[in-house]
Amino acid sequence: MTWIIAILARLGVTGRGAKAVVNIGIALLVAALLGGLWAYLSARENADDLNNQTIGRDLQNAENTAHTLDQLEKADAAEEVLDRDAAARLANCRLHSRTPENCRP
Repeated sequence: MTWIIAILARLGVTGRGAKAVVNIGIALLVAALLGGLWAYLSARENADDLNNQTIGRDLQNAENTAHTLDQLEKADAAEEVLDRDAAARLANCRLHSRTPENCRP
């Protein structure tokens, strides 16, 4: 700190003025360091949030695919029942047809 005061003395700034300039410089340096640290941590947090969103999206897609496959297996099993059982086929036709009278046993 004394070498800065010596440089300021050569420039004509002495005494309290020199100490004030040095203190302001130190305060600005600390503020810049803290601002840089804040920017770094903020960028890191944002990157982590994006990574977590990607992981969550992938997990949700996997769960949705598993649910779709389960529903497909149930639908295939129901279709097999309708293919084998004429009474079930007739009941299904009467249940879901707009014109149940057209359903044939």
